[in-house]
Amino acid sequence: MKVSTKGLYGTLAVLDLAIHCAAGHIHKADIARRQGIPEQYLAQLLSVLRRAGYVRSVRGPSGGHMLALPPAAINVGEIIELLDGPQVTEPKLSDADPASRAVIEKLLRTADQAAAQVLNSTTFDKVVERWRRNEDALDFII
Repeated sequence: MKVSTKGLYGTLAVLDLAIHCAAGHIHKADIARRQGIPEQYLAQLLSVLRRAGYVRSVRGPSGGHMLALPPAAINVGEIIELLDGPQVTEPKLSDADPASRAVIEKLLRTADQAAAQVLNSTTFDKVVERWRRNEDALDFII
């Protein structure tokens, strides 16, 4: 499995919207700043996410973006697949011994299936919980 920058940035954008969903509409510039995503690139990703029904947008000074679904209804795998396409490893083993190639190709397919299962079973509410635990671990008094 290989996740592109597009898939990674899109996942970060959805996570940011999930973290801040109680705040209402979130400005694109705020997401870009917090997540280190170029704002023009983020605009393209948000547009794809909006067309797919994951994000709602409102124009104007009090506008911005918000999730169109609850974080518990969106899994990480579907966002990556939306932005990167199907996650299938195509090994380039044409010169390898057929028996060796078959064993390695099966191993890679098994690894892809395991990764897909983890991503498809992980919803953004779970990712937000992990993020909050990590933030709490960093929030201490010296």
